[in-house]
Amino acid sequence: MTSFSITSAVQPTTSNSLFTAASSYTLRYTYTPSGPVPVPEPGQVAASLLLLSGIGAYVFIKRRKKSAPAAA
Repeated sequence: MTSFSITSAVQPTTSNSLFTAASSYTLRYTYTPSGPVPVPEPGQVAASLLLLSGIGAYVFIKRRKKSAPAAA
């Protein structure tokens, strides 16, 4: 649950050509977690790392083949 509240210590004043805003504001923020934070399983982390390394290797090989000079 998240809640915000803004309070002012001084009320704004108005005159014919002058407006003075409140000089003091307080912003309060309260966050209450609704339960434990989920932690990924080790197998999921390993699979993600394998996927990222596979994509990186694929991109590396493709770039290397493009930049290699053509042998005659």
